[in-house]
Amino acid sequence: MNWIARITMAILLLGALCMLVLMLAGLRYNAGRIEATIEIRRPAAVVYPYLHEPDSLKRWISGLVQDSVLTDGGLRIGARSREVMAAGRDKFVMESTVTGFEMNKRLDQMVTHPDFDIYERMHLDERGNVTQLHYSAKINYHPWLARLLEPVLTPDSRREIQDDLSALKRVVEALPEK
Repeated sequence: MNWIARITMAILLLGALCMLVLMLAGLRYNAGRIEATIEIRRPAAVVYPYLHEPDSLKRWISGLVQDSVLTDGGLRIGARSREVMAAGRDKFVMESTVTGFEMNKRLDQMVTHPDFDIYERMHLDERGNVTQLHYSAKINYHPWLARLLEPVLTPDSRREIQDDLSALKRVVEALPEK
């Protein structure tokens, strides 16, 4: 019976150690932060609509099933939209609010979901017919388990963003040049 107690204690200590490591990793300086940059061989005026127009977003954001505009007046501070995303068999809904923009240069949004908030900025820097798109985001996880798993969740999100930006590059560069 003594060996059962020792094994149980070892498993509990190992679990506690794993939780401690995850908690400490979640305190690192770039916890919840995503940065990605891609160059697209098209002018910023061609790239920019793909960052906010619902039909264009579906062409490059993986898992985006539906994007519905919730406010009138086009792109403006306070404009809101609802996105339905698919992850495997599950679907979840997020809402986005434009918090700042400069046409063909920058788009800032706050994306909300019961489990997280994302503050994101997409900045375009045009040089000739090449646009460099820099994406930065800060994700704040709400449930304690998601906060604990941040060191696992954020790198997955970072990979998804990089894949989506690569898809954006393919879609926009496939457009005929004007």
